[in-house]
Amino acid sequence: MAAALRARRRHGELDGAKLARDAGFAILGLYIVIEGSRFWIDYAWWKTMGQAGTFWQFLRIRWLPQTALALVAAALLMAAFALGRRRSPSPLARTRLFGGVGYLLAALLGIFVSVNIVNPWTIALYLGAHDTGVYTDPIFHKDLAFYFFRLPFYQMAFDWIGGLAVAGLVLAGGAVVLGSSFERMQEVRERMLAQMQGHGYAGGSSAALPPRHRVPLTALIRLAAVLLLALFAGAQWFARYGLLFSSHSFLTGADFVDVRLGLPLLWVQIAGALGLALLIGVARRRSRALRHYTPGSLGATLAEWVPADTPAWLAPTVIIAFLVLAIAPSLIQAAVRSLYVQPNELTLERPYITDHIQATRMAYNLAQTAHEEPFVPRQTDTLDLAKYPDTAENLRLWDAAPFQEDATQLQALRPYYAFPHVDVDRYRIQGQTRQVLIAARTLDTNLLPQNAQSWVNLSLQYTHGYGAVAGLVNTATADGLPRLIIQNAPPESSYPDLTITRPGIYFGENTNRPVYVDTRQDEFDYPKGDDNAYTQYSGRDGVVLSSDLLRFAAAVRQNDANVLLTTYFTPQTRLLLHRQIVDRVQTLAPFLTLDPDPYLVVDSRGHLFWMLDAYTTSDQHPYAQPVTMADGSEVNYIRNSVKITVDAYNGTVRMYVFDPKDPIIAAYRAIFPHLFLPRSAMPADLLAHIRYPQEIFDAQAEIYRLYHMQDPQVFYNKEDQWDIARQVVAQEQTEPTQPYYVMLRLPGDQQAEFVLLVPFTSHNRDNLIAWVAARCDPAHYGQLIFYRLPKEQLIYGPLQIESLIDQDRTISKDLSLWNQQGSRVIRATTLVLPVDGTFLYVEPIYIQAPQARLPEMKKIVLAVGNRLVYADDLPEAIRRLARPPAPEDE
Repeated sequence: MAAALRARRRHGELDGAKLARDAGFAILGLYIVIEGSRFWIDYAWWKTMGQAGTFWQFLRIRWLPQTALALVAAALLMAAFALGRRRSPSPLARTRLFGGVGYLLAALLGIFVSVNIVNPWTIALYLGAHDTGVYTDPIFHKDLAFYFFRLPFYQMAFDWIGGLAVAGLVLAGGAVVLGSSFERMQEVRERMLAQMQGHGYAGGSSAALPPRHRVPLTALIRLAAVLLLALFAGAQWFARYGLLFSSHSFLTGADFVDVRLGLPLLWVQIAGALGLALLIGVARRRSRALRHYTPGSLGATLAEWVPADTPAWLAPTVIIAFLVLAIAPSLIQAAVRSLYVQPNELTLERPYITDHIQATRMAYNLAQTAHEEPFVPRQTDTLDLAKYPDTAENLRLWDAAPFQEDATQLQALRPYYAFPHVDVDRYRIQGQTRQVLIAARTLDTNLLPQNAQSWVNLSLQYTHGYGAVAGLVNTATADGLPRLIIQNAPPESSYPDLTITRPGIYFGENTNRPVYVDTRQDEFDYPKGDDNAYTQYSGRDGVVLSSDLLRFAAAVRQNDANVLLTTYFTPQTRLLLHRQIVDRVQTLAPFLTLDPDPYLVVDSRGHLFWMLDAYTTSDQHPYAQPVTMADGSEVNYIRNSVKITVDAYNGTVRMYVFDPKDPIIAAYRAIFPHLFLPRSAMPADLLAHIRYPQEIFDAQAEIYRLYHMQDPQVFYNKEDQWDIARQVVAQEQTEPTQPYYVMLRLPGDQQAEFVLLVPFTSHNRDNLIAWVAARCDPAHYGQLIFYRLPKEQLIYGPLQIESLIDQDRTISKDLSLWNQQGSRVIRATTLVLPVDGTFLYVEPIYIQAPQARLPEMKKIVLAVGNRLVYADDLPEAIRRLARPPAPEDE
């Protein structure tokens, strides 16, 4: 009976082990299937993009450094544990359980340290970096590449080595201490029992290991102290470079105290820490503490827990010295800063303020691409815009928001169409460059009726948006609505120069779902009266699901069983992935920061493209003032290094380098040679539509408010600080003017060009003090011109013009009347445009009824000097502005 029970138990244990083993294999197999399917489909997608080599390079960067260093770290920590285990006096340390747990913990700890400290991109950039020659810091005389690429690599290597050293010491020490503690506890227990029984203690298991192989506790403490002091010295070595990023009330970077006192004190801390480490390492004098106890007694046993071979003076000396090294420098610097520097601050800090100004201007590309010019507006109350037809025909009357609402009401065609963004661009129309507002007609499947949101509709039928609407910025219908030059479906154009021949938008700003094309299900193309027109995708993109195995991989990758069950698929069916253009670009180049405003472009063939601006950024530029980006990140270096085009139909992505001198993009080009193209490779019909992006312009304008002051004394006292001109955005609410794209002639030029413009006012005042134009056309792309206005002349800013409008009896009476009748008055952005040596102010006024969001342009206000012209349409306003003011206008 007992034998049968034992046999049954053994069989049960074997069955349980087999079941656990099978479950483990099943879980492993499932993991391999899932990850393998994802890998296969992802690789196929990269291959369709023509970037298979880039895909493998990404994998090498992502996995090779971390994997290799994780294996090295695991081996080193396992060796440290093995050393501590061999030196432990206890037989417990040599048991299989103790060793297995220790080795496993060491391996996992090595992997954890490597994964959390090692950044593979830091290694890749270090290997691909070269000196820039464009900037050298004034303190250590290091090239910019040192701070962008080498210093982060050195810091990472130090953190990794230091982390492994601490972890190895903990593992080795833990093995020794655990074994020793067990033995010591046994000895203490046996000695106490022997003394209570009245006879001596004969010795215990500590003899299991010869004395020469034991590691005394004092050696571990000494080693830990030496290691921590060495790490402290290393940290202070890196802290020297951190001085170049320190923040002070008047500058970012090392100031007088940092350079003259902080840097020498850091060297004192480094030398002191290394000296203390050396002192601890060589101090070997035996203490006399054990001589007071009888060998083998309880007192001698307890005394062995104290570092017996350490001089009595060493521990307090080390502790006091370390506290002095750690605390005294900051106290000394604070005292010197308060007692000596502050009373003489400007005199002492002048050279460091100069370094800070120069570095900041360089970091935001102001020193290289920006320059100032004087602009003295002439005093006049008339302006003949007929002399400037290229400006008059591009006076921007439509803001993006009213145009978007009108386009949605008039051109959505179906409830599931939307115009989420309106973009500003320019096109050659009938031989002239005209400024145009354009918006893509996107398909929003979330707006489909609930019963129509089936898998077939969402994945096979409603696959793409269709066409766009466009309108000239300076025209309106008799009803006050935008005069559209591209509208309807199929797209109808008022001008042969600007037509859309391939309207399908398979890749866009709102195309978030993957879809399947070349199926047996026709795709909805556009509404056609009471019926619909259908099509089949004929583009080049997509992962071809040519086999059942590929369909299975796609089903696993998309977590969608319908891929296997549907009968609509054919051997030519393709899966379109990453259709949202920002996601598509970031999948290819996750290291680029994308401008939040992609815009639609129609090329010369009538094909639709998206154009995106990409930035390379860093927060490691010495002495540079940081700014906050739209995504919340803080940077102190930015370049608009790359412009990207995405074919709205084929999904083809092209990345063109526009700033080859940028060290960051140069490093990435060295790593990914097939990902980027030179500017010269961009087709001319797309190059004509490049524009200076707003986010970098915002950062540069924000910096220039202060850093146009290059004299250290003026900068220190903030004597000439500027503000972005403010505008009324709602009743009694103002905010800084958003930069706006306009077509105009810059002072001294004979031809209008496309520029991004924003005005400045004096600090805490509303009159204009300057304005800046960023040139967008290819011939002068990227040039920033800051036009400084005379301080002694009163020049109205946008808020002051709006005050004049509110104070005009005729205008204010109309505004009050329209607001009281249930409609809402919308006042557009007040444009400040330099024309014919003076400033022209333009403010359209819209009315929106409460029943429908259909803003109508009701009136136009033009202003020159303090004269206002109030008219029903732009031509009338232009005619009246060209004539001397009539008595009723005064």
